[in-house]
Amino acid sequence: MIVSGVFFEGYLFSKLVPKLSMWNKNVIIFILLFVLMLILTQYDIYGRLQPDNIKNESPVSILFIGMIGSTMVYSLAKLVEKVKIGKWIAICGEYSFSIMLLHFLGFKLVNWFQCWFYGYPLEKIADFPFISFDVDVWMIFYVLLGTTIPMALSKVLGLVISKAGKFRV
Repeated sequence: MIVSGVFFEGYLFSKLVPKLSMWNKNVIIFILLFVLMLILTQYDIYGRLQPDNIKNESPVSILFIGMIGSTMVYSLAKLVEKVKIGKWIAICGEYSFSIMLLHFLGFKLVNWFQCWFYGYPLEKIADFPFISFDVDVWMIFYVLLGTTIPMALSKVLGLVISKAGKFRV
């Protein structure tokens, strides 16, 4: 049920994106939402989607905080898109819902590679959210694949949908 809400939030977010395009609005939106998140966390209101915590969380808070976080990321990305690295951050902001929904695919790919590399049993792929590691370089792979795979899948899906739309009779 919560995942359906997340998909609906993605739809709403796509409708709201054109309204967030002015720079001064992004500064105000980011600051307001950041302060709101600080207040919520001060009162122990979280929106954790981890399986071991989800039974303790309210679906409303999960969806509300997810929307706040995604809007904050998008607003921040728009603020820094003119900076050299800002363009890459802006792209991540535009795909934040895809990343939020699909980052575990990238994590599991890294887990599979670690199983092969270290000779771990394949059951370790299921470690949540990732296999514990002593070498910090693994975090780079988790971050890179946890963002690039969802963005690539979203881009491919968008291309397939646009091509399929051209074949309508």
